[in-house]
This record gives sequence, structure tokens and C-alpha cells, in this order.
Amino acid sequence: MNTTVTTLRDRHNVTIVLIAHSTIERVDDPRAPSFSTFAPKLHKRGRHLVVDCCDLVGFLGHELRILTDDQGFKERTRATASPQRFLFTEGTPAYTAKNRYAMPGKIPVGVDFDINELTKYWKGEHQ
Repeated sequence: MNTTVTTLRDRHNVTIVLIAHSTIERVDDPRAPSFSTFAPKLHKRGRHLVVDCCDLVGFLGHELRILTDDQGFKERTRATASPQRFLFTEGTPAYTAKNRYAMPGKIPVGVDFDINELTKYWKGEHQ
């Protein structure tokens, strides 16, 4: 996979876009308590090959906020999300993401979003 994608990209000077759903994976890190993370829904062995050959791996989602309500003896914690979606381009323990184009960490994605807005980053036209 790695050589096929990079060979196509380099020989034909094309931009290859791979789109995948995400799955929730459990991470058992010896340095921290176990946690869950979103990862591309691919076979575990193949996922690393695909992510390694990509110049951009984005995670499309809503910005999550954790709210804590103190109601006397009971403390209630809940998550809320804004209606605005973002393309996250920097990885965190919560999801897989990366970019080699010095893109901002999150890019607003509206319903009228045009993929050509991202091309300015890999063409070097961003400021």
C-alpha cells in the first residue's frame, strides 16, 4: 500500500484522497490509565502503513466541551458539542490525525465547504 500510493502520487503528480470511517479503539498505555481513541476503520496492521504514507490525516468532528454542574451533593459531568464541525489536523490521544503542511490544528468545515480550500496548504499558498 505504501509504495503503491506514493508511486502514483509521485509519478503522476496527483493528489490522492483516501476517506475512511472511524472506529473506537482501546489503548492500554503503561504510562496512563486505559482510554479510548478514534482511529481509521482499517485492519490494525494496514492502518499504520496507510497513515505513514499520508501527508495529511484529518479527523472530522465537532468540538467537544465537558461541562460540570455542581448541584449540592451531586456533581454532574456531561459532554456537549457545538453545531460547527471542524477538520482536526493535529493528533491527540482522542483521535488519529497528522499533517505535513503546517496547517492550523482545526479548520472550520461548514455545509458549503469546498475541498479546494485545503489545496492552498499543499500548494504552499497559505499564510
